[in-house]
Formats: sequence, C-alpha cells, structure tokens
Amino acid sequence: MLKFEYWQDRGTGTQRSKPVIRVDELDLLGSKRDEEGAPRNNYDEF
Repeated sequence: MLKFEYWQDRGTGTQRSKPVIRVDELDLLGSKRDEEGAPRNNYDEF
C-alpha cells in the first residue's frame, strides 16, 4: 500500500509530506559478494 502523510512544519509553517509504503512480505536479496561470505542465517520471524 502506498499513501502520503502530510503535516505542517512547525519551524517554517510550510506543508510537508512523506510517502509511506506498507508491505505484507519483503524479500531482501543480497549481492553475489554477500553469498560468497559468511554463512547466512535464515529467519522466518522478525
């Protein structure tokens, strides 16, 4: 899900925004260099 949060900056009074991205699942992929290094831990829960 992608949405934007909006607020008014206290210092300048200007309207600010930031994107908020929510995911149900995230797979982090390492580089080939990472795979050659130390053994990798596989965790199902964070």
